Amino acid sequence: MSPNMKAASATDDMLENYRNAFNLFDMDRDGMISIEELGTVVRYLGHNPTEMEISQQAEKADNGEGKVDYQHFLSVMDQMRLKPDTTVAEIKEAFKLFD
Repeated sequence: MSPNMKAASATDDMLENYRNAFNLFDMDRDGMISIEELGTVVRYLGHNPTEMEISQQAEKADNGEGKVDYQHFLSVMDQMRLKPDTTVAEIKEAFKLFD
């Protein structure tokens, strides 16, 4: 699925927040943020991904020069937005406490 199609499922307010955050970190206004900034921007937007999740997303979004453009950033944000907060294993572990 293309980044544009994924982004279509986000609300207008979300897209505006994504754009504002992206622009905040796009210091040189070249339409890109660095791979190193990706985790910071995602966390700035209220998500709490692990370093491994950021690395995996960065690998997919990297343009080959260590940068992420806005369309790929939207794809990363959709992945973060759609990621369940709790895994099935974590839920099962929690229920074990009551057994």
